Order: sequence, then C-alpha cells, then structure tokens
Amino acid sequence: MEILACKLSMPIRKYNLHSHKSWEIVCQLEGEVRTQVGENYFSLYPNEIMLIPPDVPHRGYSNGLFRDIALCATGIEFKEFEIIKDYRGEIASIISIIARLFTEQEGDYKPVADSLVKAVYQMINHKIGTSSDSPAVEQIKKDIYKNLSNQNFNLAAAIAETGFDKDYFRRCFKRETGKTPNQYLTFMRIVNAKQLLADNRFFSIEAVAHSCGFSDSLYFSTCFKKHVGVSPLAYRKSLIDNG
Repeated sequence: MEILACKLSMPIRKYNLHSHKSWEIVCQLEGEVRTQVGENYFSLYPNEIMLIPPDVPHRGYSNGLFRDIALCATGIEFKEFEIIKDYRGEIASIISIIARLFTEQEGDYKPVADSLVKAVYQMINHKIGTSSDSPAVEQIKKDIYKNLSNQNFNLAAAIAETGFDKDYFRRCFKRETGKTPNQYLTFMRIVNAKQLLADNRFFSIEAVAHSCGFSDSLYFSTCFKKHVGVSPLAYRKSLIDNG
C-alpha cells in the first residue's frame, strides 16, 4: 500500500463534484454534510467514515461549517461503497497522524505513513465485518440506499426475502438504527429531498417528490414538514436567503 493523498480540511461549507482514481476514505470530524455519491444522497455525521469507490463522482454541502479528513492510497480495495461508525475516533486519530506526516514530510516519513495506512485498512475491514449484529439489517439498509428514488420499491418484499419474521426483523432493525424500516426509508428520502432542494432550485416540489420516491407531492410535503419542521418551499427559501 502506498499513500497518494491525505488532507485535513479547514472548516468549509462545501466541496465540489469530483472523483479519484483510487478508493477514498473520508472521516467526518465536525458538522453535518449533505453528501452525494454517484446518484445517492444522504447526510454524513461526525464519527462516521465513508468509503468511496474509484471514479465515482461525489460532493458535499452544509448549511454551516464542517471538517473532515480524506485519505487516498493504492492497495486499498473494499467490496462497495460503505459508511461505518467510528464512535471512539480511533481510525480518525490514525488518519490525522497520517495527514500530519504527509503534510510535513519530515525525515523518512513515507514508510511510517504507509504502515499506518495498512493499520487503517485492517481496522476498517474489521469494522465492516462486525458492523452489524444482523447482516440482514445491513442488506435492507443497502436496498434502501439503492431505491431512494424508486416509487415502486417494495420494502415489505425486500424484508420477506431475508427469511425473518417481519415483526422480529422490525425489532432488530429498530434496535440497530433507532428507526423501523419504514421510518428509516422515509428519513433517508427526506435527506435526499433536502439535497435536491439545495442543488436544483428550479425543480418543482412535485419533481423533487417524485425524484425521492414519493408518488404524491402533498404527502411528501407533509412528511418533509414533520421531519424538518418547515415545508419544502420554506426550506428552499431559507437556503436562498442564506446564500
């Protein structure tokens, strides 16, 4: 493994659409970031780590300021896009050391930095392997991410394919995420809607609703206000007013 880039960001509000030739590991340090990776939209929070595949366009935007650390290196190979938790900040701490070494470039820093990249890679793979008590929960979460804009997505059928009793699975899912599967799907679609309202200010509310998997724009507005506290129009206006 060889480090290609590692940077600790200054407090920023956004980063523009871009991609890398290698896998990128992004550690969120401060602030909530509305993030687009490929065609998927979601929010990234402190103590979360995002694994972005090569050549996949991505960008981020926040109403406030945020900070992260981004690491790119050869020899890193994960199965797919993933978000993992780093509640104790152990992985972020090591990547911070790598960033400092890579920035200062003092003495024989390169072998040390590369060995730390190997340690980060092993830690992340361990977390991926133990990220959930139930692989079925992780699968449903991935199905939800892939179907945020699909109005015909049948969540009940996806859960049935896990082979678990629906009530038992619902309890497992809520224990791990804090939400029922339906609540989680709606929440992620609202996160997606917030990003679309910010990035596509000429989209009608109906178009945003349909792009986020809602067939009824009135129901979408009701759900949005319940989760965000204001209507989609008011939310968009607040973004415009705040520049």
